[in-house]
Amino acid sequence: MPRSRRGYGPLRALVLSFFSADLYRDAALHWRAFAFGYLALLLGIAWLVTVAVLHHRFRVWYANDAPAIVAQIPPVSLKDGELSAEVEQPYFLTDGTSGEVVVVIDTTGTITTLEQAGARVLLTKTEAIVENNPREIRVYRFNTIGDFAVDQARIQRWLAWLANWLGFILFPFTLAGSYLYRVIQILIYALIGLLFARILQVQLSYPAAVSVAILSITPPVLLSTAVQLSQATIPFPWVFWFLMAMSYLFFGVYSNRSPDQLSPRRSRSVKARTEVDRMRSSISQYSST
Repeated sequence: MPRSRRGYGPLRALVLSFFSADLYRDAALHWRAFAFGYLALLLGIAWLVTVAVLHHRFRVWYANDAPAIVAQIPPVSLKDGELSAEVEQPYFLTDGTSGEVVVVIDTTGTITTLEQAGARVLLTKTEAIVENNPREIRVYRFNTIGDFAVDQARIQRWLAWLANWLGFILFPFTLAGSYLYRVIQILIYALIGLLFARILQVQLSYPAAVSVAILSITPPVLLSTAVQLSQATIPFPWVFWFLMAMSYLFFGVYSNRSPDQLSPRRSRSVKARTEVDRMRSSISQYSST
């Protein structure tokens, strides 16, 4: 079948990706290189909203909560991979609103774990232990960091700068990183799409499967963004979003059945749309001559 012009624009595709079989058929037939531009648009919208919200939340935190925390920070220095703080230890930094312990500084070895600290951040003599979430704890060793010294004035300047520029810094890096990750993911998903096509006896090329795979991650990307921004929780989120993407990928491949595999009513609809595409292609070729 000759490739003609796309029947759907990228903005319409963001919405129709949730339910339109015609859109998935259109993507398989016509998108190709356009699919990667659509992926950039999808991720750009998702990260623009996310970064804007994060920037706003940081500015609110900086205006309301940061001053009380900064006022508690003692002079701290790092030399030859070892931390020192000019304060009696263990030292506890607390949230000025809730009174919750936020950071514990202890270079004496009295407190060595987050459980003992009762906080999400523990600074020891040689490392920083940080709880990113209940399932993830990271350890950053100071011997990989150069020597430095900080005090309240310096931290205040850093926070003021971030309050103005955090979003502008985060957006390009998060977009570029997520785009690379999604491209690799899509290339793998397209192989799964070919497996679905074989099971469903659908004729689908690998480039077409790539286009369908890119479209199939639209609902998970948009919904996961909304869930994150609402600060809601979903059990096993990676599994949940993967299964959603696979469901839409299967739906997209299924939507590309040949007219002979469709119900009579659906077959007539697809044939009519094919004729319209052919007419558009003929008109476009005639106009260019």
